[in-house]
Amino acid sequence: MMTEHNAIGGKALVARGALLVLLVVSAILAMSPVKVWAQDPAQSEYDAAFDLFIERRFPEAIEAFGVVAAEYPDSELADDAQFHIGVCYTLLEQHDLAVMEYYLVSVNYPQSDLAPEALVKAAEALTAQGFYQDAIAMFNEVVEDYPDAEPAAYAQTSIGWLYGGTGDVERAKAELEKVVANYPDSPSAGIAKASLEELEEEGFPLQLIVFGAAGAAGLAILAFFIVRVVRRRPPAAPVPHRRPPPPRPPEPPEEPVRPRPPGPPETLD
Repeated sequence: MMTEHNAIGGKALVARGALLVLLVVSAILAMSPVKVWAQDPAQSEYDAAFDLFIERRFPEAIEAFGVVAAEYPDSELADDAQFHIGVCYTLLEQHDLAVMEYYLVSVNYPQSDLAPEALVKAAEALTAQGFYQDAIAMFNEVVEDYPDAEPAAYAQTSIGWLYGGTGDVERAKAELEKVVANYPDSPSAGIAKASLEELEEEGFPLQLIVFGAAGAAGLAILAFFIVRVVRRRPPAAPVPHRRPPPPRPPEPPEEPVRPRPPGPPETLD
């Protein structure tokens, strides 16, 4: 009888122990945020928009990215969505609309790491329309507001190129010298030095790099976008990500910086 009583008591003790473990596990799960295990709705909307973007269904992607930016303004993906609206318009060659959408990134998300890149893209879209002075002003915003950001050296170089393209050689030299002085370790410094040497030797080789002033500009902007801008949609995961590293393009251009055309072109009016 004692043995049977002990066996029953042992089973009861095991049952109470198992119940205690279940209660502890339940308490731990109750304290854990539900969002760790659930897909972020903003992430789901962004995924859908990016699928449309990859499929080159740009009008639909614009609408879908707009939903993310409008309905989830506090999401870490809102600035990405707004930026990609501008990219879609660029690829549709609707540069006037692209300028506005890119500029909204810097207005609505000034602390975003995409803000200086968006201003650069807005300046390129202005250049594509022939608004060179406006483009210079936009590139200047990058240099003044984001002097330590990676695109700042490129923006400063572009200012020099655009002054060269409008015929102001002395101002072009001054702006390119700022690249060498302020960003000596950047890739743009080497490009600026080479441009300065050509200015000294040939007098005026910089009628140039007007990204999008001709039909080749669309390809140049697209190549630059593929190399530096595209951010791959992350796969569905328990924890949503800010943005993953960019994909490797199948056939990247030999140089991500737009090349100067061969020989000095004619002076722009």
